[in-house]
Amino acid sequence: MTAISERLDALRAGVKKVEDAEAAVLAFVSGIPALVQAAVDAALAAGATPEELAAFDELNARLVQEADQIAGDVVAGTDPGSPDPSGDPTPEPDPVP
Repeated sequence: MTAISERLDALRAGVKKVEDAEAAVLAFVSGIPALVQAAVDAALAAGATPEELAAFDELNARLVQEADQIAGDVVAGTDPGSPDPSGDPTPEPDPVP
């Protein structure tokens, strides 16, 4: 193999690793709300009242919304905590005394 083909193979392997990691993150994040819902359903079946579990329902709704946002960010390749990329990323230097 040539140096170029070796580098291309390494790049392809790196891309595959990132794609696999993205898929794993999406599967994990997307599965959290279902785990919470299963716990709520089990608690209801064991005699808990809907009123007792209302906080879990609210939390689960928020998790679904945030999981969708995180999944979108992962697919888009953006950091959910990053500032707007259209802004100036250069920090202001400290003034000279």
